[in-house]
Amino acid sequence: MTLQLRFVLPLLIISSLGTLHAQKKGYEPGYIITLEGDTLRGQVKDRSSEPFVEMYPRIRFIPEGRSSRQKYRPGEILGYRAGGRVYESLPLREESAFFKFRYYLDPNAENVFLRLISRDGPLAYYLLEFIDDDNNFVDNFPLFHLEGEREMVRVTQGMFGLKRERLKEYFGDCRALIAALEYKELREVEEVYDFYLDQCLNYALATEEIQTIKGNWQIDLRPSADADPYLQPFEVTAVSGNTFQGYFYGSPLEDAKLNRNWEVLYFAFTTRDNTYEYYHSGYLLDGKLYGISYCPGREFVQPWEGVPK
Repeated sequence: MTLQLRFVLPLLIISSLGTLHAQKKGYEPGYIITLEGDTLRGQVKDRSSEPFVEMYPRIRFIPEGRSSRQKYRPGEILGYRAGGRVYESLPLREESAFFKFRYYLDPNAENVFLRLISRDGPLAYYLLEFIDDDNNFVDNFPLFHLEGEREMVRVTQGMFGLKRERLKEYFGDCRALIAALEYKELREVEEVYDFYLDQCLNYALATEEIQTIKGNWQIDLRPSADADPYLQPFEVTAVSGNTFQGYFYGSPLEDAKLNRNWEVLYFAFTTRDNTYEYYHSGYLLDGKLYGISYCPGREFVQPWEGVPK
């Protein structure tokens, strides 16, 4: 055995023994995120062992390859992971009046560790953990937070289930969710979370994209690929739900419909002149219109493209 190996092997053994010792003491593999955003991996412990659990005001952390223990308050790190649990440090302020509680993100409040269950788009789902005074076990209640909002909303009230009125107030922009809560179609926290993502968030994104068809377009109706451009106006004056209004080639649109159930926005409408009826359809992709017009009376099919005017 070389001199170098004789020196390295004891260090490896000591490091391994340190990790095993930490695990026996209730530490779990994880990491902390420093205030600078750096992720430091190691062993983490945030509570004492059962049956009489204590949640530490400062988590314990042993960095990889070291045996010394460090302690961190919520305001001293951005978050941490202990085993399968992930926590974020947030400045949370609780207000109470007549047994009604509100929760605010306040830069002047002390930071607390909130357990992050899920985050999708603008919606985050947390648990606020605490020690039950009667039984000395870790209890919790769920909080939702919409990105950009100053307030978080408590989702349940213990055995009484969902806080329906508070949720209706917090998600007041989503009529579908309000109706589902009123008719008690949703009973679990996860059901509310998934409903918002599916029915509220996706609908809002689709509605925003639908509005992009509104405005003035310049349509190229050239009869063949090698012909000179033949430009005509297409104006979408209003969009409401899956219908829209406007003018094409100087004629008002009739039966104009939109379909956002695919990867692109599809549209269809009819127009008429003094003699014939015309059928038009197409789609919006990357800020450009691609369409086709058909007139049975004139026996022609005309593809076309359009750009914003």
